[in-house]
Amino acid sequence: MDSAMLGGAVAWIPAMVLQFVNGSITLPLIYVYLVFRFLPGEPWIRGVLWGFILWCLTEIIVMPLMQDAVSSVTSIGATAVLVFGLLLVYLVYGMLLGWLVGAESPRPSRVPEAERLAA
Repeated sequence: MDSAMLGGAVAWIPAMVLQFVNGSITLPLIYVYLVFRFLPGEPWIRGVLWGFILWCLTEIIVMPLMQDAVSSVTSIGATAVLVFGLLLVYLVYGMLLGWLVGAESPRPSRVPEAERLAA
């Protein structure tokens, strides 16, 4: 997105493709293979935590780089809506990702316990 703002209309399509690839392939793979097993709670809670981590990284790294793009917003209220709106988007993204990944995680079988009790 930042390159789209810097490069004008010509860079808009590659920036959107990069945004799509990051959001649908890169970040979910990082979540599934590196982060999911270390976060506590139910799968959807893990996803919300992942969304919060992504939001924090965005606010710490990306937003200062895009200061010129955000500086056109003069109202503190508009900036707050931008920041907390982005938080809401990341939390919903993380919750959906955690729910989808959790649906595929192996669930413990109750059959061995039933067999043990029957014996």
